[in-house]
Amino acid sequence: MNPYLIIIILCGLAVLSYVYDLVASWSRIPSVLLLMGTGIALRHLTPDLAARSEALTHVIPILGTVGLIMIVLEG
Repeated sequence: MNPYLIIIILCGLAVLSYVYDLVASWSRIPSVLLLMGTGIALRHLTPDLAARSEALTHVIPILGTVGLIMIVLEG
C-alpha cells in the first residue's frame, strides 16, 4: 500500500474523530460509538477490502489492547 495513502487515511480518521467529538458534545452520543458505527458501515460497504484485511488478523488484537489501555488511561 502506498505510504502517502496511509498517511492521508490516518489524517482523515483524525479529522473525522474531531468532527465526531464535536457532534458528541451536541448530541450526547459518545464519539466512540460513532467511530465504531463508521467502521462497521465501511466494512459492509467495501467487501473487496475485507479479503485483504484478513492478513491483518494478527495485528488487530494488539491494536485492541493498545486502544483499551488508552481509553483506561484517559479517565
